Amino acid sequence: CNTALLNHQKDYPAFANMRTTMVCAQLLPNNRLAFCWAGDSRLYQSTTDRPLTQLTQDHTRYLHQKWATRLLST
Repeated sequence: CNTALLNHQKDYPAFANMRTTMVCAQLLPNNRLAFCWAGDSRLYQSTTDRPLTQLTQDHTRYLHQKWATRLLST
């Protein structure tokens, strides 16, 4: 997928800043969930007794700069 995206960007310069996102999840024994994510995709938990809960944070350049600034200032 990444190679296809890079090739598309070479052929169409207007898409030079295009990125890809994804969320993967696997249900494990004992009702446990393993997950990973990249980009600005989000994973939410939905239950009948609570509002929708966001489980991940975006991987955006802006947020990485914000986190780095916060880490350096502490």
